[in-house]
Amino acid sequence: MDDLIDDPAFVGGELRVTDSAVSLTIARSLMGEVLRLGVTGTLARSSVLETHGSAAFVDLGLHARPTDWLAFGFAVRRLGPDFRWETAGGERFATGIARAIRLGTAVRDLLIGPFQITLAGDLESGSSLGGEEIGLGLETDLGPASFRLGLHRPAGARVAWTGGLGLRFHEFRGDLGYEWREIVGPRLNVGLTYARPNGKDDG
Repeated sequence: MDDLIDDPAFVGGELRVTDSAVSLTIARSLMGEVLRLGVTGTLARSSVLETHGSAAFVDLGLHARPTDWLAFGFAVRRLGPDFRWETAGGERFATGIARAIRLGTAVRDLLIGPFQITLAGDLESGSSLGGEEIGLGLETDLGPASFRLGLHRPAGARVAWTGGLGLRFHEFRGDLGYEWREIVGPRLNVGLTYARPNGKDDG
């Protein structure tokens, strides 16, 4: 979550950063599976040295899949109030959240040897990010499991490797993602998704 906030200043000592976030996403398909609208709500907490902060914000997104092999995405990210902080001495203050626009695309069903690959990329830009964030990755499925490998360049930082593992069971999908960030080190993301199947009972 180091890209979400403008971190408060600290002086001296060892840098200790602890971040956590819980998100809930609700999406609705339109025109079959061609368009999908979604909103994600997030509760985030962060600790820098002895200073602790929290915030709540939402992402609004649109996913378009005009063909079986091509998809596009657009999102307005982190809409909400500033991050609220409190120091060990009881001082309270606020810092801005890095609101941004994200664009992405994915090309599916590329054959590389015996594997069927999805190739994806995204670009995120915002005035408080200090530049653009770029991500590139590929994913392949083996039975109920999917494997991801990618590159991520945060704004103002070096390129880092990313990876992930997903498991599907009926309408449920579990996901584990890994990413290395400068200063704060490794970051793990854990997700659980439920997709209600479309049917006549949907109205």
